Amino acid sequence: MSKATSKKKGATASNTASQKDAKTGRFLPGNSGFGGRPKGSRNKLTTEFFDDFYAAWQKHGALALEKVAESSPRDFVRVAAMLMPKEFELKTPMDDLSDVELADLITAVQSIIAGSLALPAAGGDGATSKPH
Repeated sequence: MSKATSKKKGATASNTASQKDAKTGRFLPGNSGFGGRPKGSRNKLTTEFFDDFYAAWQKHGALALEKVAESSPRDFVRVAAMLMPKEFELKTPMDDLSDVELADLITAVQSIIAGSLALPAAGGDGATSKPH
């Protein structure tokens, strides 16, 4: 074993040891001690299962949904509800307006409404004339 190799191993061992609590030997928060599989990655079995499931869904999915909807509407609705996001955010064009800009917009809309109410009725049918 070369000196460079032994230095690397020694550095790794002391680095790992420093990531553990000296009293309990447990890893400190944020240090599992092992690299492990990255979050979100799938193993071969999981990937094959999803591929097979997708193929079956392509062949039978719509029919299966129809059967469940007819035979067990409660389960059908339960599954639909489980697929819905727990929370969602509605974004409108007014979200980006400051309070002052929103107040100005409200004032402008109120002016437009007040102006349209003051206009005489079209056609001259006497809608704005005094009663006889």
